[in-house]
Amino acid sequence: MTICAFLSHAGSADTLKLEIPANTHRWCPPGMFFANLTILHITVEHHALVPFLSTHKAITNLSLGACGCRTSCPLQGIVLPHLAYLVCPPGCVRGLLNNNPVTDLVMKYQSPEDMRFSTSTVVRQGPFLSTVPITRLHADFDPTDSDFLLFLFKIAPDLQILYLRQSVWCYSARVSRPIWRRQVDLFKDLSLLDISINDELAPTKHDEDAYLRTLLPPLPAFILRGRLLNFLRVSTRLREDSWYDRQWNIVDTTWTKTVNHE
Repeated sequence: MTICAFLSHAGSADTLKLEIPANTHRWCPPGMFFANLTILHITVEHHALVPFLSTHKAITNLSLGACGCRTSCPLQGIVLPHLAYLVCPPGCVRGLLNNNPVTDLVMKYQSPEDMRFSTSTVVRQGPFLSTVPITRLHADFDPTDSDFLLFLFKIAPDLQILYLRQSVWCYSARVSRPIWRRQVDLFKDLSLLDISINDELAPTKHDEDAYLRTLLPPLPAFILRGRLLNFLRVSTRLREDSWYDRQWNIVDTTWTKTVNHE
């Protein structure tokens, strides 16, 4: 059964999660409308989605694959007035936000071609155009970009939850550590920071932890100032098949470290 034939019998679906070849141009029966659809996760190239998204305005949760376009994203200007959660490559973010009410954003490289437009470029282009503050962000990033967090703060100052993942296609992991210390402190509403890096941060685990503790605000003065950060998790690669995964939580008025995996 083809994907078109299958979908022709699924008109009442409120969720579609379709992993199909990116170059599939005809994936939905022409003119078919899913009246209840609110969640769409799909891997086809973006030009094949323009007619569909133009008519399905109730979508609240949208996850996309690689763009497939070397210039501007074909979905630029699509209006989704209820869109709250968006997953897409960095180069498509601004065109898809387009004054839509996105609060939860995932900027994710879906293919090596998506690297042509990096998260570093995105955060340097000025404020996002979401109609509401973005409070939760997942981003693939280049750890050598020493000003990434600074520019990220300028466009998303209300972040409460931040996940940073080094791109699988980026092989340098030398983080500009002193600058990170200052920039993390800019986010006054940040309660959770989760970082994953594809290399070691220092020669030993002890040295890594010593540096990472400098990202933690001092207690108890930090609590008295009304700040919210209470969770830091960092995962670093020790060897090809081994990761060092640890986290810090506030217990009473002290930071407590837990090792999840090593």
